[in-house]
Amino acid sequence: MTNVLIVGAGKMGSAIAKELAQDGVPVTMWNRTVEKLDALRKEIAAPSFSTSSDLKASVASADIIITFLTSGTTVEEVLLAPGLLEACKKSAIIVDMSTSGVQTPHVLNKAITAAGLRFVDAPVSGSMATIASHQLLVMASGEASAIDAVTPTLMKFSKKVANLGAAGNGQVMKLAVNLIVHSLSAAIAEALAIATKGGIDIDAAYDILEESVVAAPFLKY
Repeated sequence: MTNVLIVGAGKMGSAIAKELAQDGVPVTMWNRTVEKLDALRKEIAAPSFSTSSDLKASVASADIIITFLTSGTTVEEVLLAPGLLEACKKSAIIVDMSTSGVQTPHVLNKAITAAGLRFVDAPVSGSMATIASHQLLVMASGEASAIDAVTPTLMKFSKKVANLGAAGNGQVMKLAVNLIVHSLSAAIAEALAIATKGGIDIDAAYDILEESVVAAPFLKY
């Protein structure tokens, strides 16, 4: 069995842990805030799920290390802490699924490969609901063999793991996706403002948008 370590007990990381654990995959969750781990042990009542307060000890037995943290700066602080990469199994693959920005994957790739490990930059498009329905889109980049090796595990909660080439390309693609997401958010707000100012009930207006040709998965969120 592949031992998975998830670093970061936020909503997305926790949702991934739940899906993997329910599928019988050995999953360990680490988080800087211990209280979140206490809550997760009650929520994810699967025999294959465990939590850890010792990151160095946890990476020593992990085959795949998934980071899902709030920013690239945080990912770098956690993964590049003194001695952490040296504590990893030499066969380990580190997968950063955070929205880390375009610089972080290059910093991580250089440090991780120098330590003799493999790195996959893999931001996502989706939400907790898409993880639960196994419809997450993973925008992976890095060494092809590393992407191939982690794909079976990632596909347990995803619909597709796309290989976008060199490490860092995943974050570039995530920026492109987010550009449309933010533009769509603004357009929805403007559309509802026009409709409600014209006297249309906001729920009725949203129903029309969801049934119209502009309907998209993000609009339905």
